[in-house]
Amino acid sequence: MSTGAIGSSLIAAAGAGSKDFEVETTAVGLADAETMVARSRLEDRTEEANVELSAFGTLRSALDGFKTNVSALSSLSNLQKRSASSSDYLVVGATVSQSAAEGSYQIEVTQLAQAHSLYSSRFTSTTDSVGTGTLTFNFGTVGTSFVVNGKKTGGTITIDASNNSLSGIRDAVNNAAIGVSASIVNDGTGNRLTFTSKASGENNSLQVVAGDGDGSDTDSAGLSLFHYDGTTAAGNQLIQSITGQDATLKVNGLEVKSESNTMSDAIEGVTLHLLSADVGKPKIITVATDKTALKTSINNFVLDFNALKSVMDSLSSYDSVTGDSAQLQGDSTLRALKNEIRSITGNTISNLSGKYSSLKSIGLSLSSNNDGKLNLDEVQLDKALAESFDTVGKLFAATAAASDSLVEYSAHTKDTKPGNYALNVTQLATQGSLTVGATLSSFVVGANNDTFSMSVDGITSGEISLTQKDYVDGASLAAEIQNRINSDVNLKGKGLSVAVVYDTDHFVMTSNRYGSVSKVEILSVENGVESGNIGLVVGAGNAGVDVAGTINGVGAVGSGKYLSSSSGDSHGLKVKITGGILGDRGTIAMSRGYVDRLNTALEAYTKDEGLLKIREKTLNDKLVGYAEDSTKLDTRYEALLTLYRIRFSTLNALLGKLNSQSEWMKTSFEGLSGNN
Repeated sequence: MSTGAIGSSLIAAAGAGSKDFEVETTAVGLADAETMVARSRLEDRTEEANVELSAFGTLRSALDGFKTNVSALSSLSNLQKRSASSSDYLVVGATVSQSAAEGSYQIEVTQLAQAHSLYSSRFTSTTDSVGTGTLTFNFGTVGTSFVVNGKKTGGTITIDASNNSLSGIRDAVNNAAIGVSASIVNDGTGNRLTFTSKASGENNSLQVVAGDGDGSDTDSAGLSLFHYDGTTAAGNQLIQSITGQDATLKVNGLEVKSESNTMSDAIEGVTLHLLSADVGKPKIITVATDKTALKTSINNFVLDFNALKSVMDSLSSYDSVTGDSAQLQGDSTLRALKNEIRSITGNTISNLSGKYSSLKSIGLSLSSNNDGKLNLDEVQLDKALAESFDTVGKLFAATAAASDSLVEYSAHTKDTKPGNYALNVTQLATQGSLTVGATLSSFVVGANNDTFSMSVDGITSGEISLTQKDYVDGASLAAEIQNRINSDVNLKGKGLSVAVVYDTDHFVMTSNRYGSVSKVEILSVENGVESGNIGLVVGAGNAGVDVAGTINGVGAVGSGKYLSSSSGDSHGLKVKITGGILGDRGTIAMSRGYVDRLNTALEAYTKDEGLLKIREKTLNDKLVGYAEDSTKLDTRYEALLTLYRIRFSTLNALLGKLNSQSEWMKTSFEGLSGNN
């Protein structure tokens, strides 16, 4: 029916031509009639968009949930778990990593490691003044002479009027965090200050060098009371209460030593925890694979996969009987997602040797009713776990293994493809180092040669001050230089340090980092040219170099010891070269398991600016457009309503006049008729 016809009907129904004519009813009716088709269309489209948007939200939540639930299966370390047991946990225990081989080991603990500890003479009060100056702590081996541990940094504590008491020294040492623990012990007759190395082992024993403000560093007054030169010679003021010693044990009959009672380098992948000595009585450490944990993870994968499949099916279903369609039935994005998941789970994992290279091979297969869900054959899974535990884990995670034991897999990216990639090393990484001291003729540090500044790995130190004294030998002075450099706030704040060793007639300063960023340079010395006669001279050493080579025949990017592929199928593969020869270094076998591949595929849908986000944005943009159209339609409706109100009010007034005239004429005619 046309708008005109609708209007005629409404006018007739409203009593046009009579005093009962309803202007508002007619105006509203016509305005509704003229906008109802457009409004209905907008409401239908808005509802469809909201339903579709809700469906994509449900799908995205299901995908995120699946990725979270199966994340443990994407890491090989979570899958190839080992367990360790001990025949006597009171003597030795063990923890293991995935690299540990199954087997049993005989462990005989003959001696525990212990930390070196020293104590002072007695003091009446913890607040008694004990002098001023400096206390320098070094680490090394105590003997007829003190052998400095060049790999461990100590530090120097300044003692002044603010901390020149037992409690002040204790707090200053502990706050300095230099690897020494200080405490005060009252033995019933007085207070003793104790110093204990935080690291056990004979090579981590303490030397405490006093720089006494009274001018004498080895007498029995002032800070000299805390002097210990690290030797067995007479003249030490501190007394040794516990000797620093290594742990000793036998592993399958082979004698082994360790600085710590926690030992991780005797058996690959096994960390031994030594608790007590039991000479002549070996204990048994047994390493086994944790098949139960992996089986549980695979069971959960099946459940989570089927739950995701149910959500996708419910969103894309169609009932041929009723003709009802689900929210995303026929949607291209969901259809592509389902096809991609089906393709991933249906293919074998390339680059895995042996018969276990697919889900089906370990007992996971599609159900017989063709609903796309997985069934688990536990008998087949148990067989696979028993025969090839590590391979089953690799079916799910991403991993790479190098044929060279001095090459370690580090990382990969989503772009790295499975494959066997040849590795060739043309240059090994080195550390930056500086050799100084060709003019070294003395170990005396005084007021004219005790300060210098330097740069380590591009970071400039503050002014570094050495303790003024006559050092026993080059090793002692090297330890002082190393401690002072590594205690610098600027360098320490960036995690930078150097090792300083004395070699015949010179010092060698080596950065703790590898690669082209590794550099050591002396920027300034007292007197401008040379720091007295201890050999410190302004100048730069040899910078380190990055590892260099090729992966898959293409030049790789070196950074320190790490070599990364930047192109080709191996793009994103990163390995660490810990040593070895130059030239051919074998191959790196890269494989990407089911969960790793599924997570990568799903990430393309769920990430920001991913496929689902794009679809959701499109729908939200449509909803914004529909809302704007609805506002415009409301405006048009109000305009129509106003127009019809004006028109029908005018018509009503006209009809009223006609009615009045009709009544007048009727009365007039009736009067005329009566006269006759």
